[in-house]
Amino acid sequence: MRCSELLERLKVSIFLIILISLPALSKTEIRLKKEVELERDTVYLSDIADIKSDNRKFEEFLSGIKIHKLKKRKEKISRDFIKNVLKNNYIDLSRIVFTGADNTLLRKKIHRITQRSVEDEIRSFIKSRYRDLKIVSINIPKFSIETDGKLEREIREINSTGSYIYLSYRVFKDGVELKKLRISVKYRKLRRVIAAKRYIKKGEIITEEDIRFIKTDKNVRKPFTDIKDIVGSTAKIDISENDVITERMVIPDYKVKRKDYVKVIYSRNSIRIEIQGVALENGKLGDLIKVKNISSGKVLICKVIGKDTVLYTGGQQP
Repeated sequence: MRCSELLERLKVSIFLIILISLPALSKTEIRLKKEVELERDTVYLSDIADIKSDNRKFEEFLSGIKIHKLKKRKEKISRDFIKNVLKNNYIDLSRIVFTGADNTLLRKKIHRITQRSVEDEIRSFIKSRYRDLKIVSINIPKFSIETDGKLEREIREINSTGSYIYLSYRVFKDGVELKKLRISVKYRKLRRVIAAKRYIKKGEIITEEDIRFIKTDKNVRKPFTDIKDIVGSTAKIDISENDVITERMVIPDYKVKRKDYVKVIYSRNSIRIEIQGVALENGKLGDLIKVKNISSGKVLICKVIGKDTVLYTGGQQP
């Protein structure tokens, strides 16, 4: 006995088992669709119709019946054609109500890849891998692909420089490469800098509530990147909301000012000495500055620890 005959007998056996389990008054409706778009060539009844039955097993059986195999991008099949296929699968049509379209248009789904769609994919790829850069431009060779069947894409990074990222973009269908592109992405790095959260007037002392962090690709000279470097400073000019704040816009909160007298503290183990000095540099809290010892004339490296107060950082007594 041939395999095809065995398969047909198996189908009949499965159907008979399902049929026996059907209630006497089981109702089934097959509502045919007017138009269907398909990814594959093989067409099942569940692709072209909504199936409802009182018996779940019978509904599943109907759903898996092969109705047609597409040979063209567009084909039309009739209700009578579908009925004949069901009859050939030993379906008793007297138990089924057919509704919906008299004819169903089958269309093979067409996949299109264009420069624009590739650009969108590249942007998503870059954003998923690099958070701190801004895309300036994407150079993609002119091309387009239009075909039925499922397509697969592969994006790989080949190389990168300080301004460009180079990628390969490949398109496959059924494991066969249809297209390979070399793509370059020009970018600028984003810097995390401090900007004004509100309008700040000239002469105002800047607090932590007045500022926030933003990311920018603008070439700003000497922006602030650390909150502690700007809090307490005085606005030298009017600063608009969202402006990146730079060193030229503020007067730093110097705890020690150049040419002012300062208290120099030397503390080592149990020894503590305080002397007077003159600051040779401006200094914010935590800065290391040069201070001249008034008594000896020696220049010391000291850390600013308070208003007009520094800590000598050397190993020997000042």
